[in-house]
Amino acid sequence: MSGEVDWTQEKFINLVPGEDTLRWVYAKDGSGSYGQDAGWVDFVEYFPINYTEVSINEAADNFALNFVTGGNANWMGQTAVSYFDSDAVVSGKIGNNESTFLSTQVVGPCTLSFYWKVSSESVYDKLLFYKDDTLKFYISGEVDWQREILVIQDQDTHTVKWVYRKDGSEAAGSDGGWVDKIEVKYITHVSEKNEKIPDKFYLEILNGKNCIDLHYGVPPYLSSKNLILSLYSVSGRRVFYKMKNGISPGHYRETIGHLKSGVYFIKFQLGEKKILRKVIFMK
Repeated sequence: MSGEVDWTQEKFINLVPGEDTLRWVYAKDGSGSYGQDAGWVDFVEYFPINYTEVSINEAADNFALNFVTGGNANWMGQTAVSYFDSDAVVSGKIGNNESTFLSTQVVGPCTLSFYWKVSSESVYDKLLFYKDDTLKFYISGEVDWQREILVIQDQDTHTVKWVYRKDGSEAAGSDGGWVDKIEVKYITHVSEKNEKIPDKFYLEILNGKNCIDLHYGVPPYLSSKNLILSLYSVSGRRVFYKMKNGISPGHYRETIGHLKSGVYFIKFQLGEKKILRKVIFMK
């Protein structure tokens, strides 16, 4: 503030665990003065935010991956800020020109999805995501929880890494980033019959042994869409429902069993593509 400003209340909220140094500075330029030429501070209150430290695997909601953390500080699991299941992984407390990372390895073909958020100096301090040494996504400033999806189509091992990095000066917000609900879905069906990823969508509905057998192909241009599969009886009662978030390209098979003989309707939705089929099922 500057000039003639009466008492105002200011708040500083930091949700990243660690120590911060707070300073009040009155600074003058090279000439002149006005008023009482001073500043005042009063009634400083401090309220610690309680949280519980948990393991990174628990906070990331994934116990199958082996996480490594490092840099100028370590990431940690905590319960103060979260998107899913009351905990998330938070970046380590770092200073200017420093960085902190969280990494793991995944084997393709697969899809990797996660939620993340950041509270930082916009543009200059960033939360970044890398596949091997290639930057794939980043966010900066005040960004609330959002989902990212990475599709890996080869069969190689890849290192994925989340990095919170600061520039040489200034800080804003909580000065950190969070990651939550890290999921890996492996595309085992692609190589099951040495099939290639389809270049167009298809849907086949077959009468299997005591079941309805669905075969469908998802081309790359329809990947990362949400798939909703529903089965209705002739009376309109829904007897089967399944949803897949951010589906990967490849060949899929879905088996719907425990059905009585009769007429059914299959509703298949993949993004904006909608298909309704009538099926006569006989045991």
